[in-house]
Amino acid sequence: MKITFHLNYYTQWGQRIIVLGDRPELGNWDPTQGFRLAYTSNGNWTNTITVPDNLNSLQYRYALVDDPGNSLDNEWNHPRVIDLSLIKTDTLDLYDHWRAKHHPENALDNTALQNVIFNNKTYPAPALKRNTNESVLEFRLHAPRIGPNQRICVVGNDSALGHWDQHQPLLLGSKDYPIWTARIPAPSASPL
Repeated sequence: MKITFHLNYYTQWGQRIIVLGDRPELGNWDPTQGFRLAYTSNGNWTNTITVPDNLNSLQYRYALVDDPGNSLDNEWNHPRVIDLSLIKTDTLDLYDHWRAKHHPENALDNTALQNVIFNNKTYPAPALKRNTNESVLEFRLHAPRIGPNQRICVVGNDSALGHWDQHQPLLLGSKDYPIWTARIPAPSASPL
């Protein structure tokens, strides 16, 4: 399977973005061996790796390094985890955002606040209805400031997104709260 990483992050001269992960292709978490992304333009970094087709999951995070490979900054929080057992295509594009350590919402991402103040229920993600050879689009959002009895939803121009009807949105699941997720068949004819 070919996995293409996409990240928008503005660096300074002599810095670059790498991907670290739990695979030899991603340096086994060693910043000196990380997978280098190539700068394209406007802060966009991308590159493609090939992993075995029978790989069930992939853990990774982005890091900022200098030319010799010294680590300058890492993303905040736990590694990203992709369940590859659900992917039925031979290519996967990952469009990510840098998770900054000093983002104001990070202060709210702790057990005491989540369990006492926000006290969220766990909502299941909607079941994915698709043909076996269709591509999948996954929504994955980090949102710790969601109060009790509130959910994240997405509306859009596709039937899976309610055709812009706010009364029929795609409701995201919170099994891994504060991460909210849902998957839909990727539209092939028109952009979302």
